[in-house]
Amino acid sequence: MNKHLLSTGIATALVALLATGCATTETPNELQALQEREARLAQDDQVALYAGDAFNEASESVKSATKAWEEDEESLAEHHMYVSDKLLLNTEARTRLGKMEAEFSKADERRAQLELKAKNEALAHKQKEIDKLKAELSEAGSRQSQKANVLTLGDMLFAFDDDQLQPGSQAAIKRLAEFLKKYPDVKIVVEGYTDAQGSEEYNLTLSERRANAVQKALAERGIGKDRINTEGYGEANPVATNSTAAGRQHNRRVEVVVLDKGENYEAPVSTEQVSQRQ
Repeated sequence: MNKHLLSTGIATALVALLATGCATTETPNELQALQEREARLAQDDQVALYAGDAFNEASESVKSATKAWEEDEESLAEHHMYVSDKLLLNTEARTRLGKMEAEFSKADERRAQLELKAKNEALAHKQKEIDKLKAELSEAGSRQSQKANVLTLGDMLFAFDDDQLQPGSQAAIKRLAEFLKKYPDVKIVVEGYTDAQGSEEYNLTLSERRANAVQKALAERGIGKDRINTEGYGEANPVATNSTAAGRQHNRRVEVVVLDKGENYEAPVSTEQVSQRQ
């Protein structure tokens, strides 16, 4: 055999062997891409927040793929690379989902804040209207309640021992109807009161008739009766003395409790009447 040819063949084989050895130590593109993805995700704080467990699993799989390749276990390395790709995809998807949910949550929170702001502004505007109405009724001579949501209609609504609205009461009824039309979500409770003349039983019935008279007048102005409840309290809770004609006139009154949507009515606490009847 030609020694030159033999030497050439050995050299060629050695070069091929060296080349093969170098190829096994060089990280393939697929594994490099997985390592870069894993490193990029490791730098994202939101990955740990939304997909921490998934990322840890993916990271361990990438390490296993790297180790298998370094140990020349090509088939095992390919398996781990396949699994790593799926686990990284899962991590990325869960992170995106977490970010989206967080954005939606912030949007919902912002929407709730805006709705609350709008509601508070509407309530403030409504209370301003109530205060304005109370001022108008006060100028007409009616003693207004200190309660923010209670209107006292004019003291001239009813004559003594009568449940018919006086002609002078129409301005107050009209103004109240306008308010209710402006705020269709509002309901009211009309409370009727009398002075202390006559028996308590009779006065209780009379006060109920007076409350019903106001309900009827409002209904005639287009306010549904389903928005108006009536209560009669007779001579309870006087706002003035019953020992004078002027005081008794003040006590012959109707109070209107304004209720916002979902608000419950609380009946007034009765006060002692014995001294007032003297």
